Formats: sequence, C-alpha cells, structure tokens
Amino acid sequence: MATKKGKFTPKIGLGTESLRIIEILAPYLKMANDNNYDFVDCAWKYGNEAIIGLALKNLKKEEDKFEFLLYFQSKVWPSQFSGGIMKSLKFSLNKMGFNNTIHTYFLHRPSTNLELNLSAYKQLIQCKNNGLTERIGLCNFDKDTIEWLFKLTGVLPDAHQFECSVNNMRWDRINYCKKRGIEIQGHNPFGNYDKNAKDPVLIKMAKKYKLSLKALLAAFLLNHEIIPIVVPSSSDEIEEIIKSKKVKLSAEDLKILTELNDYDSQTFETFPMEYPKELQA
Repeated sequence: MATKKGKFTPKIGLGTESLRIIEILAPYLKMANDNNYDFVDCAWKYGNEAIIGLALKNLKKEEDKFEFLLYFQSKVWPSQFSGGIMKSLKFSLNKMGFNNTIHTYFLHRPSTNLELNLSAYKQLIQCKNNGLTERIGLCNFDKDTIEWLFKLTGVLPDAHQFECSVNNMRWDRINYCKKRGIEIQGHNPFGNYDKNAKDPVLIKMAKKYKLSLKALLAAFLLNHEIIPIVVPSSSDEIEEIIKSKKVKLSAEDLKILTELNDYDSQTFETFPMEYPKELQA
C-alpha cells in the first residue's frame, strides 16, 4: 500500500468562501499574514479570486516592503472538468496575479460522472507534472472513489479537504487519509456553531484553556492532526484563532470533545454517482 507518511505540522488556513468585499478581504489578508497563518484557501466557485489578486496589489501599493508569505490553494468546480483542468488553473493564476504556479490545486467536489472525475484527476496530475501546481488535492470525495482513482493512476492526492468539526468527524475518511499519508484539511471547523456556543462542555473547556470557543474548535482538529480552514468574522478572530496552533489538549479532554461527535453535517456530503459498467456489480 502506497503511503506518504511524515510528521504532522500544525497549520491553519484562512478560508475565503464568504469573503468577496475587498474592503474586508484586504485587511483580513494582511492580518493573517501578520499573525503567521499558513495559507489562503480559494476557489473558482467562491467568485473572489480576482478580488484577492487586487487586494494583494493594493496592499503592496500601500506598503513598498510588504511581502505576503502565505501560500495559496484553489479549486476547480465540476462544471469546468470537461473544459480542461489546466485551462482553469491558468485562468485562476491569472486572476490572482500569479505568474507560474500555485501551491495546491483541488477538484472542488466530485462530478456525478465517475469517468469525468477520472479524466479531471488525470489532468490534475498533468498540471503537477508540468509545474503549474506543487501539490494536488481532492475535496469532499469518498474514500472508495479516491482509492479507485489511485488504482487507475498510481497517484494519491497530496491533500483531501472535507467537512470536519467537533460535530461531524467523518472517521471513515479521516482514518483512510491517515493510513494513506494524505494531508487532511477540514472546512466548516466550527461545526454547528449556534449549538456549540451554548454547549456547557465546550464553554467550560474554552475557559480552561483560556481560548475563544472558535480557537478551541480549531485546536480540537489540530490535535487530531487535521488542518482547519477558518473563515473569520472579524480581525480580532484572526488574532485569536491562531493561538490554537500551540494548544495541546490533554488526552482526557480530547476524548471528551471527540465524544461530542454526532455527524451533524453543515454541508451536503453525498453525491449520486454514475459508475462505469465495469464497476456495476
């Protein structure tokens, strides 16, 4: 079994899913840069790649010596699979103002056509081979589909991003990725936040570790070796959530938080799939 094992390095990604206003996005990017976030998570579907590129240009105009240290990752939507992954990647690079390469490029979610997923994945691999992306990834794919893609290409994704939170730990996907040495990124890391904000166990735990609730929820994932993608609602949150990178939860506390899992998904997780004839038993 092919694996790509290595020591886990705590990272936090700045999510941009709901950030499309440059007056908000630019300060968030600067704040994330100042507070040692690791990367920015983008996507064609979010409709903000060009805004991010413009925000970075404005920050550099405002401060001559400004250097943005975070790396970028983006995603291609299934509607673009048939039009060419390389074409979509180059378009994203141009919108964000990058010349040659991006750090990680993902298939955003599966197409309902499994053969189209295979074609897109092969093209994604080609993008990596051609130096357009340093790494490749998948988002919201089930482990069986990932294993099928690996069987036919011999290439595992470098990263897999899917919903992970104290409310929704998909252990089938988590354990598979760890077994295969695939980096796990968790979107929606705050889970059912309205419910969590009233949970006495979480409130007590946050006070114990002197953290905000969102920082605790991010720390929970990091202690499970899962990289959270956080979409902040204020600049103060950016400063607070980064503290989670240094938090080591006790084994007992991690167990208590883990037992809160009730598979309460905040996003749609299941996609009907058209399987090739040879896979239809």
